[in-house]
Amino acid sequence: MKELSSSLKKYLLVIYELSQKNSEVYRIDIAVALGYSKASVTSAISRLIDLQYILDDHKKIILTSKGYEETKKIDTYYQTFYKMLRKHEFSVYEARNYALEMVCITDHNFFIKLNDYHHKNHIDTIE
Repeated sequence: MKELSSSLKKYLLVIYELSQKNSEVYRIDIAVALGYSKASVTSAISRLIDLQYILDDHKKIILTSKGYEETKKIDTYYQTFYKMLRKHEFSVYEARNYALEMVCITDHNFFIKLNDYHHKNHIDTIE
């Protein structure tokens, strides 16, 4: 299966975060959270629907089981990078933005190698 693009990973993670805070997620919520235009969000939403990661139920955005599973994996990586950056004294804002970018540009193999390295060398910043 082809990896999601970095842009679509970011959208999935934001949809997941918004759905944890609110019971309903709308396109405008995603646009505001990312600072993107509604047109950009609509395009990405269409791609995520085509890939079966989300459903668009009367303008509400809902993660499918496939989308939820992928997003949980992405969120695990995000949380790991976020915690690591915070331990290195990045501000909350910096850690959030850098962690999001790191998640978007890395793949599963990178994360596994980084995690293995930290375990092997008894570094507790990854977990």
